[in-house]
Amino acid sequence: MNLFKLFTVVLVIGTIGCNANSQRQASHSSLELKTDSLTSKAKAGSDINKPDEVADLPPTIAEEQELLAKTYDQIKTIDSTFINASDTLHFCLTYYCLKKDSLVVSKHYNTEKSSKDFVTHPFASNILLVHNGDTVLKKQFQASDFTPFFQDNFGGSLKKNGSMLMPYLSRKNKDKKRIVVICGISIPSTDIGVGLFLVIDKNGHYEIVQPPN
Repeated sequence: MNLFKLFTVVLVIGTIGCNANSQRQASHSSLELKTDSLTSKAKAGSDINKPDEVADLPPTIAEEQELLAKTYDQIKTIDSTFINASDTLHFCLTYYCLKKDSLVVSKHYNTEKSSKDFVTHPFASNILLVHNGDTVLKKQFQASDFTPFFQDNFGGSLKKNGSMLMPYLSRKNKDKKRIVVICGISIPSTDIGVGLFLVIDKNGHYEIVQPPN
């Protein structure tokens, strides 16, 4: 299963109340997160009966690990401005690898029967939110910031060995007084993971929410 498509999501987001500096897990029936099928498909219009036009196979675990290693030196950013009446929110996110830290993924997660563990690095995101010229939030988020707010159905392995995936801004958010960030925590090079919402109001108060099952 392709890790980089793990958290392709379709969101329907209703009203979420943001309490001051709240980081509690909440049940929001108006939030919904779904994952798409990760099966690779043939390009539209191709004839699958032709031997040279077949669906691409998903990467092997070894290929996933190689692709992950190529991202260690990459820095990805989101830089967006939201204007609502007299309020202007400037949101900046920087996603990068914590190359000084190590993360060991047990060989038991490798269905291709690797003889050794996979040693990689975790990722983190720096978030800066400026409201009408004033910095209201400046914080680094790692996987450990999210672990208190989701249920680990993998025997604790996800909370122990999870890393942040690249976050995204929700396009379904209709409340211009807040920002909704879609975050994923996953065990690198596996399909084990969970999606969460990081909800930030215009004053920099935030909460982390696990979507209902």
